Amino acid sequence: MKQHKLNSEEIDLIINAAYNDLSLINKLRAYLLINKNEEAKRIYDEYKETAESVKEITQYEMSEELEHKIKNIIGLKTEERRSFVTDLYSLIIMKPVAASLTAVLLVITISTSVLLNNNRTVENNNYSQAEIEMAELHTKQALEMVSS
Repeated sequence: MKQHKLNSEEIDLIINAAYNDLSLINKLRAYLLINKNEEAKRIYDEYKETAESVKEITQYEMSEELEHKIKNIIGLKTEERRSFVTDLYSLIIMKPVAASLTAVLLVITISTSVLLNNNRTVENNNYSQAEIEMAELHTKQALEMVSS
């Protein structure tokens, strides 16, 4: 086996190989490095043994209350579930320009759709009285045919 001093990239590659956390190409690179270098093989074996012992550790469940207390003691912020209302509130407070722009676009969209729908309903009522009476007669005849 050839010996050369391992750089930090190669050591990281070996450690990731021991934990089986590499892509296929990097696995091949690590395999070649481990087979060519005794120091790399020794490091790989040490970390592989550690990785296997870590996998054997059983995980215990703890209550959310206990987890919250521990995080408070060590000073970690707990992630709170945010609702739509709090997201909306933070948007309005933190980004008033974006909120104003969104409100203006919403008002314009609603106004435009109301105006277009009002014009459409007026245009659809351009039937003469004779056409309305004829349609009513046809409807009655169709209902009589279906019911008999």
